[in-house]
This record gives sequence, C-alpha cells and structure tokens, in this order.
Amino acid sequence: MSEINKLTYAISLGIVLAVLWLLLSGHYTVLLVAFGIFSVTFAVFVALRMEVVDHESHPVHLRKRAIVGYW
Repeated sequence: MSEINKLTYAISLGIVLAVLWLLLSGHYTVLLVAFGIFSVTFAVFVALRMEVVDHESHPVHLRKRAIVGYW
C-alpha cells in the first residue's frame, strides 16, 4: 500500500475516533479535549506502527444502520 493511502486512512481513522470520543464523552473542557486529542493521536500512531491501518480495517465503510443499531 502506498504511503498516501496509509496517510489517508490514518487521518480518517483519527477523525472517526475523535468524533466517537467527543460523542461518548460529553465533556468539553480544555483539559479533557486535550487528553482526547492525545489519546486519539497515540491510538493512530500505534495502529500505524502495527500496520493494521488499511482498507479492510477502515471504519468509515460502516453503514449508518450499524451505527444507529449500536446506539
């Protein structure tokens, strides 16, 4: 996989994780948002180092119905 594809998947993974964290957290103070940004960045970094970020593990392909079903 090319480096551009890895970067694209990593960025979208980070966005999905950040949105999910914000929705589930419900706390928007500066300190907690900073902790959330750090956590998301660390999780994406670890996923890239483990080489598990690819088209098969990309979470954006989930359907809206699956997300609504979870809620």
